[in-house]
Amino acid sequence: MTALRLPGHVHAAATARGGGVLLDRNSGRCYALNATAFALLSEWDRSGDFAAGLRRVAARDPAYRGERFARDSRTLADRLVAAGLLTSSPVPEAPVPEAAFEPSDAGESGRFAAVAVLVASVLVRLPFRVTAAVLEFSRRHWCRAGATREQVLAVILSADAGTRLHPGRVACLELSLGAVLALALRRRYAALVIGAAGDPCRFHAWVRAQDGPLNYPPETDLDDFRPVFTV
Repeated sequence: MTALRLPGHVHAAATARGGGVLLDRNSGRCYALNATAFALLSEWDRSGDFAAGLRRVAARDPAYRGERFARDSRTLADRLVAAGLLTSSPVPEAPVPEAAFEPSDAGESGRFAAVAVLVASVLVRLPFRVTAAVLEFSRRHWCRAGATREQVLAVILSADAGTRLHPGRVACLELSLGAVLALALRRRYAALVIGAAGDPCRFHAWVRAQDGPLNYPPETDLDDFRPVFTV
């Protein structure tokens, strides 16, 4: 197995304790890897070669120099390939340009927030690539200016207040995605961020405005999370 690479739809981020998290942009699924598995994945993606990556990781610890480690590493690589998290024939994706933010002169009323949360609740049940495509299209072809943290907060508060009447589950992903969609209806852009934290491993979604991320709910400490995917 040669020319190993992370495919364009997989986003990787290291955790504070040396492990890592993968997010499959197509399915929306997150995967947690221990430190050794993430080190192997990183070396395979860097070198593109199974044996070279294995040698570099094995050189860090004598316990890794043996047939069992090589066999387990091969099993890991095969499973990552089978899951679509690693590929030997990646299709390069064109980088998405950063949106140019313009100052906003109008406050966000949040009147579309309830509808946007309903739409978000539908989107999260579809393949995640649909959500990513909707947000990328709105940012590149519809939105005219970046939203401020004040505007994002106004929308999230309106959306959160309306969730009492919502028949389904509304968690951080639905709330954050709903806020981004509500802002997009007003032709304002904000980024949806999905991050991970370790010990214990957990995931969280939040909104990043043009002047920084919004910490909502307030009891959530964003310093504990490392961004894995931003759209």
